[in-house]
Amino acid sequence: MIRSGGAAAFRIGSLALGFTFLYAPIALLAIYSFNASRLVAVWAGFSTRWYGVLGADDQFRNAAATSLEVAAMAASLALVVGTFAGFAMARFTRFHGRRVFGFAVLAPLVVPEIILGLSLLLFFVACEALIGWPPGRGEQAPASGQQPAAGYRDQDDDAQRARQEAWNQKQNSAKPRRQSPAPR
Repeated sequence: MIRSGGAAAFRIGSLALGFTFLYAPIALLAIYSFNASRLVAVWAGFSTRWYGVLGADDQFRNAAATSLEVAAMAASLALVVGTFAGFAMARFTRFHGRRVFGFAVLAPLVVPEIILGLSLLLFFVACEALIGWPPGRGEQAPASGQQPAAGYRDQDDDAQRARQEAWNQKQNSAKPRRQSPAPR
């Protein structure tokens, strides 16, 4: 099959435009991370000051260490489970539920991360409501010797309770009351 020069140039141009569209924002983020200005939109020169400030923050270092631990555990578990799933799909070509199993194996590649994150959040909120786990969804316990601050959840619960009581009173006052017959 002989290709014309125009078609090959169009394909290469389309490919270059697609890669530019995908990777240019990432490159700009990397470049602007070395900005000396406090403002993101104003370039004030090259500086590594903000990386020093970030590296000196204990909470950030602890969060980064926790993220790396979780990533290592998730990658290890995914490696083991994926290997076993691949062996099962290759070795056992005909079994009941093969299509469902294949879909379950490929679903993480297809489902966007935002939808996955939102569904996991809703799952954990439902788990907390049903069985009490995980408690607090990310709230941190106060360090020893510190008084716990008035939590936003307590304030939200009080406000929700007040709204529910007001709604119940409104519903009860709107209903016509039927008189029960007097006992004979």
